[in-house]
Amino acid sequence: MTGSAAGGGWDYNPEMNADDSPNIAWENQNMSNSFVVAGYGSSNDEIDVDIECATLVSDPSQVNWDISPLQKVLEVFFPGQEAAVQQAMADAQQDVANAEKYHGGNPPPANVLMINGTKVFVSQGARTTFAGLEILGS
Repeated sequence: MTGSAAGGGWDYNPEMNADDSPNIAWENQNMSNSFVVAGYGSSNDEIDVDIECATLVSDPSQVNWDISPLQKVLEVFFPGQEAAVQQAMADAQQDVANAEKYHGGNPPPANVLMINGTKVFVSQGARTTFAGLEILGS
């Protein structure tokens, strides 16, 4: 973890290559061929949480599409909001279902949910991200 912008925060990233791709040697990857990138920041009384589940391999049969870190973060930020958490996870699962089709390309737009007045984006990012979560609020 490393420090981030004003107001405090943290980032967790695997070691990155010069082209901003994760530097994970094949023999050192976990058996799921996936990894998590996470970040938290706050400034001007606003929070920004980013969690991405990503993979370096393009063959879907070689990936364990584990999106459980997204659910854990949602449950921490939105206790007692089981229906909203399950809707966000259903959206993330749809992103996983589309992962092969859009891997490395232009994914569909993010789904936007409002949970307790907080904007939550669930999306499949470009390049290596197969499911992601961004929470923006105050």
